[in-house]
Order: sequence, then C-alpha cells, then structure tokens
Amino acid sequence: MATEFSDEGYSSGFSDEEEYLPGSDIDIDPELANASQPSANGARKQDKQVQFSPPILDDDDFPTPLAWSDNDDSEEGDDDLNDGYTLMDNIKAASGFKVRKKPISAKGFKRRAMRTSNKSNDPELRDHLSKANEAFVRGDLSTAWKHYTEVISLDSKNFNAYKTLGEISQIRGDINKCCFFWFLAAETGEADADFWGLVAEMSADLGHIDQAVHCYTQAIAKSEGIPLEYITERALLYKEKKHYVRALEGFQRLHLAYPSDSSIVRNLASVYAEQKRFSDAVNLYMRILESNLHPQKNREYPVYDWTELNITCELLSSQESWESGIKLIKVVSRWKQGREDETWWDEQEDAEFIGSARYAYLRAKKPSSCDALMKRDFSLPIDIRFKLGMFRLELDQKDEAVLQFNYLFTQEDKEELFDLFFDAGSGLEAQGYYAEAVPFLRFLFQKDSNIESDILLGKCLLEIENFQEAKSVLMHTLKSDPTNVDVKLTLIEALYRTDEMDFATQLMEDVSKSHISKISEKSSDSPEADDSDNENEDTQDDNVALIKNSSYYKKIRKNDLDESDRQKKSRKMPPALSRANSTG
Repeated sequence: MATEFSDEGYSSGFSDEEEYLPGSDIDIDPELANASQPSANGARKQDKQVQFSPPILDDDDFPTPLAWSDNDDSEEGDDDLNDGYTLMDNIKAASGFKVRKKPISAKGFKRRAMRTSNKSNDPELRDHLSKANEAFVRGDLSTAWKHYTEVISLDSKNFNAYKTLGEISQIRGDINKCCFFWFLAAETGEADADFWGLVAEMSADLGHIDQAVHCYTQAIAKSEGIPLEYITERALLYKEKKHYVRALEGFQRLHLAYPSDSSIVRNLASVYAEQKRFSDAVNLYMRILESNLHPQKNREYPVYDWTELNITCELLSSQESWESGIKLIKVVSRWKQGREDETWWDEQEDAEFIGSARYAYLRAKKPSSCDALMKRDFSLPIDIRFKLGMFRLELDQKDEAVLQFNYLFTQEDKEELFDLFFDAGSGLEAQGYYAEAVPFLRFLFQKDSNIESDILLGKCLLEIENFQEAKSVLMHTLKSDPTNVDVKLTLIEALYRTDEMDFATQLMEDVSKSHISKISEKSSDSPEADDSDNENEDTQDDNVALIKNSSYYKKIRKNDLDESDRQKKSRKMPPALSRANSTG
C-alpha cells in the first residue's frame, strides 16, 4: 500500500595545598583571544615555543582560556582529534585556529620517550609520588596535595598526580576544581576514551559546553568503532549551541551506523525542527513508515510505532497540514490493527474509532459482517486521538473534534493529562466555541487550578452569560493572585453583569493605580542601573574551565568596552563632576 504525504613553572616552599594550584601546561598569550588567525608558518613557530611548565597560581586563580568561536562559519573540519596534538594545539583547534599536524620523526619520538623515562626514574619525583600516595591512602589529603604538586613541578605531564588532585577535590566537594584537574590529566596523553568521556560528562553538567565538546571529540577519537553515546552527546551539545550543521553530521553518522535505532531518528528530526525544516523531518518519518509497510529483506529500519506517529503528527501540525495528519492517522491505525481493508469509511468523519458510531454504521452498511468487524481493535492511544481532534478543530469540524476530546474524561490517568485538557479548552475558546470549552476548563479549575486556565474559564462563562459562576471562579483566582490585572479586568465585567458596581469601581481604581505605578517605575529606570546589574551577573561565574563558553568572552569584551568608554568620559569631565559621578 503506497502512502503519499507531503511535507594549562614552580618553586617549592608552600605549606598549604591551597597556596598552590597547578594550572595549564602552556604559556597562554593573553592577546591570543583577540588575535587574527595565524599563518601556517606562524603557528609552527608558536608550537616550537610551547613548554609544558605550570605557572604558580593561587587557589582561585585559574588560567585564562582561549576564546572559543561560536560562529558556525568556523565549523569546518569536524575531525576527531588524536594523540598527535598537544594541549596548546587542542585548545587552539577548539578555539577556531587551524593547527597543522606535525609528523614526528623517529629521532624525535625516541628523544621524547627518553625524556619521559628519565622523569619517571627521577629519585626526587619517585619519593614525592610515594609519599603522596601513602598520604592519600591514609586520608591525609593536605599532605597528599603538597606532594602531588611537587610531582607536577618535576613532571608536568604526570597523569596520576593530576588525576588524584582531582579526586581530592571531589572528596572535598569541589566538583569544578575536580573537573579542572581531570581535564589536565586527560591532556597529558595517557587518558583513554572512558576517562575523556567522564571529563566530558562532568564538563557538560557544570555548564562548560565548549570544553565538553572538545572532550567528547577526544573520547570519540580514542574509541573503537562508532561510539553511540559520545557522538550522541556531542551532537546534542552542538544542537544546544545552535551549531545545527555539526549536530546533523553527528546524528546522520549514527543513523548510518545504527539504522534501526529510533532515538537517533528522533534526535535527527529534532534538529530539522530547530532549523524549521519540517518537510525534511516529515519525509524522514514517512520513509520509515514506507519501510515498515513494505519491508525489504536484509534491510534494517526503525519500527514505526504510535510514538513515531505522534511525532509525525506534531510535525504536520507545524506545517498546518491538517488533512494530511488525519489521513496519516487512519492509514497507520488500520495497518497496525489489521484493518487495511476498511476503506469504506467517510473521510469527513471518525466513526471507525468511536464504539457506538462504529456499531451503528456497520449494522446499517455491513450487517452480515458487523459482529466480526466490531471485534477488531479500533482504539487509539489518547495522544493520537487528541491529535485527531485538534486536526478536526483546525478544519472547523467542531462536532468531530469534541467527540475525540471527550475521551479525555474516560481516562484513568486524567491527572497526567492536564496539558491536553488545557489545549482542548483553549483551542475551542480560540475558535469561539465557548460552551464546548467550558467542561475542559472547569475540570482544570476543580483539579489543577491555575491563573491562565481560570481566566479562560471566566471569559467563556461570561460569553455564555453564566455570570454568577464566572464571578465565583474569578474571585477564587483573585485570592490566589491579588495583583493580577487580567483577573481584575475580567472580574470587573462579571461584577458589572451582576450589578455589583461598588466592588467593580473599587477594582477599576486599583487597576488604574497599578498602571500609573508601573509607568513611574519604568521612567525611573536608568541605563547605569542596568550596567551595574550586568556587571554583578558577570562576577557570579565561579565555574572553572580551561575552555570556556563563547558567551563568557562576549561578556568580557562588553565589560572592557564599557570600562574604556567610562574612562574616556571621565577624562572629558571636570574633576568635580567626575567625582560626583563616581560617588553617585
């Protein structure tokens, strides 16, 4: 059956671990964030100058990360990183700078291996590492911290030292610092895919989205095959950053590798929807439906179930394809319930899904097979039935819509369907069917009263001239929210209709005073106050990340510009006026 639908250096002498915090293994140029993209030769010269030597930092003084480009235009070459890169190279790449992978000669590799071996055999380093491990095991975290930082001063690529410092931070409840140290541990080159994935997940939980993307990229590069979890999480982060091209690349790659996974299809469709590409999303699901209707041997495809039908209906609704939605529901339900032969139903009605109407029709039109046909499954999941009703309502077929909506009252889990009750009531009210909307809105008022639905109920009751109930509903709502102007205005109309003019006049005066007060507040607002609020917000970011989100740099650049402007104004002002502004 064919279907057709459109649409991060050190000197010792610290007595407390809190006096020392190893930072990045690189010397970061503070001007780099604002620099233009370097040439290939320039990049190579910079790389030769990179040394893995941690700076001395206070506990709250973390290295300044490089700017992360949030421009989709920089999303070229989403290649997964590999062990040929250093921390500087990785952060440069993550920041949108091109990094050319340098081949390592046999002599260079041998020299590097010898240096690493010499460091690990350093008696002083081994002594500090042994003391650190012993202190950590017996729970002396302060002593352990001191010796691990001594280890890092001697070997800035010591994976175990960074990792254990992270564990100490985690024990102390400082998850931000734990993530920071584990990220440094991963960048030493000894981390496997699981560790990179752990740091990625922690970074994402802390809101370090760009750092999380970088870590997932490393985890993917070190994984065997096509790691479903890491690619999915990275693609979801790209989607959150509105980098839809990269998100699509990730989900499409997974869809090819795991063609029968329905969750990948849903994620892929959600990206299409974010891009307003509803037709592509619909076509994606229609191809899956076609594969289910006409399966081919040795070909994998996702199962098209009621969930997929519900998603497709929502996509069709976004396109305002009401008739296609109705047709799809009938085709899929008949196929899933083994009723493909039931082609005789009137497409303008939905009697086939309503017991009494179905029986009456079959008894009149198919008397000989009525009993057999009534034994067939013709039920619909409530979400699908509700979609059918909404499609009918959009086509101004009120009676058919209400027949479907009424099934909400027959469900045992009505408390979980409050959103559908509201959508039914608000939809009917929007179309002018006030009397039909009242039962759904009244149910919400009795079970899950909220301001929005209560106001709608009050308006509908006024429209059908049930003034006393409208007044009762709105008085109850006003007690819940005494300052709500919309409630007051609707109640005023109800009071007017019930001849309670004194109360109506009092409410009208309250509304007028409230309106005048809001105008006065708006006129007293000043840009200086807004700037102060923004500065306060900027100082509230206590999170630690070597790779920070692009929004962080946007705020920094904005504050730098604002400060520069204020200094220019101060130079132009007379000293007395300048002092007055600074104290006022």
